[in-house]
Amino acid sequence: MNTIALDTHKTIRKLQTRGFSEEQAEGIIDALTESDLATKSDLRSEISGLEMRIYRAMLV
Repeated sequence: MNTIALDTHKTIRKLQTRGFSEEQAEGIIDALTESDLATKSDLRSEISGLEMRIYRAMLV
């Protein structure tokens, strides 16, 4: 999967302005940065592969 660019400091500040404590905001960012998140590009690639498999199955 691709790497997602994320300004962690800016996102933590934004979460804090929306009522999260610093500890909560940092926890959310830690969870996001340690996860394998799918990007739009990842999803498009998977969809394309599935479409090809469907077309092949229909032709057989």
